Amino acid sequence: MDSVLTRSAQYPLRRREVVARLREHGLLTVAAADNVVRMVPPLIIEDSHIEEAMGILDRVCGDQVKAA
Repeated sequence: MDSVLTRSAQYPLRRREVVARLREHGLLTVAAADNVVRMVPPLIIEDSHIEEAMGILDRVCGDQVKAA
């Protein structure tokens, strides 16, 4: 199985597509287990970076769910 489960676990997404889309938006992630995408943050990170990363993650996963 090659998918990422969203918060509701109702919409299985293709994790490799999600990782590729996140990278396009500047967020580095790694496909780990069947339903895991790991973030690769810098060692020094600010709150604004975390907020930006969560915004990218929400947008990309939302776009993937709408396309499914």
